[in-house]
Amino acid sequence: MAKKKKNRPKGLIQIIAAIGLVMAILWTAKGLFQFGSASYKEVNNKLSKKITNLPTLRCVTSDNSYTIIYDLAEMDANEPKNVPKEIVAKKKFFQQDGYFEIVDITDNEYQINIHDVLNGVKKGYLATITISSGDIEWVYPDAYNADLSFSEISTVMQNADRDYGVCSKVEKGVFKKNE
Repeated sequence: MAKKKKNRPKGLIQIIAAIGLVMAILWTAKGLFQFGSASYKEVNNKLSKKITNLPTLRCVTSDNSYTIIYDLAEMDANEPKNVPKEIVAKKKFFQQDGYFEIVDITDNEYQINIHDVLNGVKKGYLATITISSGDIEWVYPDAYNADLSFSEISTVMQNADRDYGVCSKVEKGVFKKNE
């Protein structure tokens, strides 16, 4: 007759091992859910950008000296995604060296802010397009220090050169010869 081995709990070591195993399983599950959630959000954001149907605009200055094409959907999709929400942190973000294209959309207008920061100096322009009429105003400030206060930036913008024109929608994939 064979002797039966008694399975005795090892006490504290077995309890700690079981808790560790449960924690490891929960930690792995949490990581998988976060990864899945991030992937879902990324895909959802890309899809929502495509669904917005922002137009491509052909904008011409009043004197017909200059034409520029703005693909608002592409510009919107290429905006930096890691911009902080907090105002001071957001201001610091846009003071760092880099090229930025920002599209802000309201019920009445599209605002396109193009700026390039290099060594603390900001260059660029602002374009405001009235949606109902297609009228556009370009504001070209002189280069300025990226760390100016809001009131100083306001003064720079008031003294900036301006151009005016009109924009029309361009059908995507259709190129028309200028006549």
